[in-house]
Amino acid sequence: AEWLASRMREAGLEVEVLATEGHPIVLGEWRGAGANAPTVLVYGHYDVQPPEPLELWTSPPFEPTEREGR
Repeated sequence: AEWLASRMREAGLEVEVLATEGHPIVLGEWRGAGANAPTVLVYGHYDVQPPEPLELWTSPPFEPTEREGR
């Protein structure tokens, strides 16, 4: 969380790290666009797991793959 917060601060965002029972929440706000600008929410996880064992993947884990038209 602190790594992500640091990068967000470097990009000019106001950042707050909120403690939770699990992983902390990193909240960043950029107010430079003005009050009438649209709000954009990015919701994602910042921790990752290793891809191994690779033989369990049906396609390479870091390459986009289209399946059933999606």
